[in-house]
Amino acid sequence: TSTFTPEISLDENGKYYWKVYAYDMYGATTAVETGWYFWVNSENEAPSNFSLIYPGDGIDASTTTIEFTWGDSIDPDPNDTAAYELYYSIYSNYSSSQTFTGLSYSSKSVSGLADNTSYYWKVMAYDIGKASTTLSANTSWYFNVRIPPLEPTALTALDKANDSGGSIYLGWTKSDDDGAGWNDVQGYSIYRSTYQGGYGFIDSVLNNTTYYYDGTAVTETFYYYVVRATDSYNESVNSSSASAKAVDNIDPVAITNLTALAGPYGGVVTLQWTAPAEDNGGSGACTSYDVRYSTTGDINSGNFDAATQAAGEPSPGVVGASEEMYVLNLTANVTHWFAIKSIDESGNAVLDTTIWISSAIPPPPTAPASITVTDTPSDGGKQLNIEWPKSVDDGGGGDVVNLYQLYRSTTSGEFNYNVVNATITADTSATYFYTDTGT
Repeated sequence: TSTFTPEISLDENGKYYWKVYAYDMYGATTAVETGWYFWVNSENEAPSNFSLIYPGDGIDASTTTIEFTWGDSIDPDPNDTAAYELYYSIYSNYSSSQTFTGLSYSSKSVSGLADNTSYYWKVMAYDIGKASTTLSANTSWYFNVRIPPLEPTALTALDKANDSGGSIYLGWTKSDDDGAGWNDVQGYSIYRSTYQGGYGFIDSVLNNTTYYYDGTAVTETFYYYVVRATDSYNESVNSSSASAKAVDNIDPVAITNLTALAGPYGGVVTLQWTAPAEDNGGSGACTSYDVRYSTTGDINSGNFDAATQAAGEPSPGVVGASEEMYVLNLTANVTHWFAIKSIDESGNAVLDTTIWISSAIPPPPTAPASITVTDTPSDGGKQLNIEWPKSVDDGGGGDVVNLYQLYRSTTSGEFNYNVVNATITADTSATYFYTDTGT
């Protein structure tokens, strides 16, 4: 046997090939065992450092199945490989823990974790026979299992009946985790928007509740709603959406003191009444009036729409205010029946008791035959001159003309006959003049 010890240092964990030549005195050679190699491994080294990846430190996981993942660890020793042990525990000191050993890959799926529970986890890499081990760089990472409850279902939204508006009823089927399933629902959060999306929180109710009244809705405004179940940490996804509009369902207070009097001149009746509230016991004014008259008999809810509508109803005043209007161009010597509806902002209307006035309405005088309007020259555009011939009933005919009333409008044919622009007393003039200064 021949031996030789080289006077050089070989590298730890290095792989070396070697061979030997035999030769004689004439230089003839022979190679022996040319493919042999060996490793230098004078000491067993620990696997390389590595880090934890998932679940990240302090995160909330929304599932009870976790895919634990960490970086690869490399064992530098020849013919040696790293394996892993995974530890997880509800205690930061791992005084009691679950362990998976002999893992060949840098991940492990674990199921059956408990909801609303915090877990600590770490990993150890080791070589064959656990002769040398390396703990993960992170040994105190933890994560929380936080499973959101299931959402409520079958959400409905309806206007609250028999109210004056401003309220919407919501109803839903409670979450399957409310009293069953995870059984951890603590309440429900209500969200609202004026369009689908962009929901904002408005209120919450306790668990085992399946309805809510939104008393902050604006009357005649359309709203969209979703509801979420909540536990100690999370909210569920949105329920299906539902929408509704708050409506005033209560009729205004009926007018009970409507009176009809002969007007200031022929063919005119003066109606008077007290402004009612839009709701019983309320203080808000109505939105409008609808005055009708008939010459064929009493007016009721069945024939109100067929009656003739008077022009120029006033805008409702504050509750309790005295209201008055003129009804023009009525037929002389004919009995007229009058009725009025008070109407609120939601279109609710109530009809008063019909009143009538006898045939003593005098005939109206004949209107002037014409009217002329001209600009006043050199006035800077501030005045108009109005001229008209006297009525045939002014000093002649029925001789019933006491005065002339002028009405003004910026739209042709649309006059408010309850607003008189000017009054001219009748005299012996054949032609009347008036200068409108725009006041």
